[in-house]
Amino acid sequence: MADQITPLDGTTAIDDKTVFEPARLSYEAASHVAATIAIEVESAIKDRYVVVAGTELLADLANLVATRVTLEGIASDYRALAAHATVAAKTHASIAAASGAETMPGSNLVEGAIPIAAAIASSLSEAVPPLAAAAAAVQAGIGLVSLFRQNVNVHGVAVGVDALAFEIEMAAQLHRRGAARVYVSELLVFEVPRNDTKSLRGAIRHAQEARAKTWSELAPLVSHLANLEAAFDAAVAEGSQERVDLTIATIRDLRRMIDPIVAPLSKVDQRLDQLQAQFAASDSQSNGLTLLARLFRAESLKARDPLFVYVRVVASGGSNRTKHTLFSNVFTGDGLSSLGGIVVSWALLDTDGSVAQGGIATHSHGAPFPKPSEATAVRLG
Repeated sequence: MADQITPLDGTTAIDDKTVFEPARLSYEAASHVAATIAIEVESAIKDRYVVVAGTELLADLANLVATRVTLEGIASDYRALAAHATVAAKTHASIAAASGAETMPGSNLVEGAIPIAAAIASSLSEAVPPLAAAAAAVQAGIGLVSLFRQNVNVHGVAVGVDALAFEIEMAAQLHRRGAARVYVSELLVFEVPRNDTKSLRGAIRHAQEARAKTWSELAPLVSHLANLEAAFDAAVAEGSQERVDLTIATIRDLRRMIDPIVAPLSKVDQRLDQLQAQFAASDSQSNGLTLLARLFRAESLKARDPLFVYVRVVASGGSNRTKHTLFSNVFTGDGLSSLGGIVVSWALLDTDGSVAQGGIATHSHGAPFPKPSEATAVRLG
């Protein structure tokens, strides 16, 4: 009967889906990395406002500058076209006054009239939206020489450390190291945006005011052109060839003044309309925030004159390890252990955007797999 007894294989199995423990250890490693970075920048952040910045916030800051420049260009184009519309109106009025009549045929401009610019400055391209941080699985293998017969299995586990969670931990560590205020962009609640001349809101207002002023300068000429077209219909109905010829010549002369303004003005209008449509757009990666809200948020942070601590989780991962031997059964337990780790790139950015400090920080943390009896009980109520 003893011959029928099969000895144990000496193995312990663990489900490949058992990921919590490696994930928990990865977050412990993340906390260690955040503390290490905070120590590195402690002297620089003392009593300073600090923003924990990811790639998305830095892209928003770049887009903020580009948007302001675009709006300034649009407002400048409107002002130039408004000036041309004013000159055209004065020219038409001068010709009419000199002739003693309401209008006069011909295509002459008064001396000193400014020719229409051949082209209007094009909009700056938007900055490429930021790419999301990639998380790659890091597989760890541990081979130990045992005193006794053993089976060892290592199961790699894909673990993704949440970027916002790491930024919050980073902010907490920076605050512990003496920063006066620490901001995480996704958690910032800002009030009414700035409205001064150098603000984004002010730039939008100036562009809209410039548009209204340009069209108001052009409106009398357009209205007069409509009246001339009505007068042409009346002259045709009366059968007065002289009036018909005079009106046609006057309409042709007025169109020569208006058309070089209306064509570029329509293009500038289109640019402003497209920009405003982009302001209202949102995407899933920005948690439902519109582009305009993100730009206002970036402007609010920038106005505090902070230092920026850029952090990005480059990789994170872990593994479950099983080892079964007679020795471990008797003395050390079931031979289950887990490992979790993280790799982070970071940089301390000065107020001018230069990199003052930076590097790559990494840490891994391992621990025996907890037995059911070791699990912490949570009571509700």
